[in-house]
Amino acid sequence: MTGVKYKCPIIISEVNEIIMFPTSSAKKQECIWINYNAIKNYYSVSTNCVELLLINDAKYQLEISSRIISNQIFKSSRLDSILKSKKH
Repeated sequence: MTGVKYKCPIIISEVNEIIMFPTSSAKKQECIWINYNAIKNYYSVSTNCVELLLINDAKYQLEISSRIISNQIFKSSRLDSILKSKKH
């Protein structure tokens, strides 16, 4: 739907608006899947560390660059926008 071919976000539920994205290749053991709509904000802690703040106020530090998380959020946002435009 978005033309993304690497680290693609996936739709878990259109009804509940659950879109998940991977932090790395899904083939890697260290890959974590994050619910796009559960993210409240994120902060760069260091070059390769990001702190995620979720809508339930839980905080998680991930060994990932802010550039990677930003790209994954952007891809998920595009998918979310496509889904919402199809509903109308």
